[in-house]
Amino acid sequence: MIGGRLTNVEDDVRSAPIRVFAIERFADAEHVRTRDFTTPSDLNLRRVLARGFGPHIGEPDVSHQVVIEFSPAKALFVSSREWHPSQQLERTPNGALRLTFTCADLAPVVSWILEWGPHAKVLEPSGLAEKVVRELRGALARYD
Repeated sequence: MIGGRLTNVEDDVRSAPIRVFAIERFADAEHVRTRDFTTPSDLNLRRVLARGFGPHIGEPDVSHQVVIEFSPAKALFVSSREWHPSQQLERTPNGALRLTFTCADLAPVVSWILEWGPHAKVLEPSGLAEKVVRELRGALARYD
């Protein structure tokens, strides 16, 4: 479900940040009869969703360029689909594949990179690489 995130009932829905909500997580909802919601005339949903990674669209004024290098063993699989609307692919001389895209929220990118195990390496941004390494160290510590 896509909608504006209100901190309280008095907030102006026209200036509320657009968010994607997991409707299956809603435990309760209340209709506020004194408030209308009209879709803003300048809302470009495609542009809003394009800054995210999956359903995580992040803040409108934040932007991260992400560069991930995939091993030659996974290069064909990675190149066979669109992971992000802004993605660019580049083959390296050794057969690896670099995927570059821009998104607003790095949190979902961390878990996605971890799914690739030894086949993915973050080249940019350094903060994303640090988050991935921290997660890997934490996972490894559970097995020591």
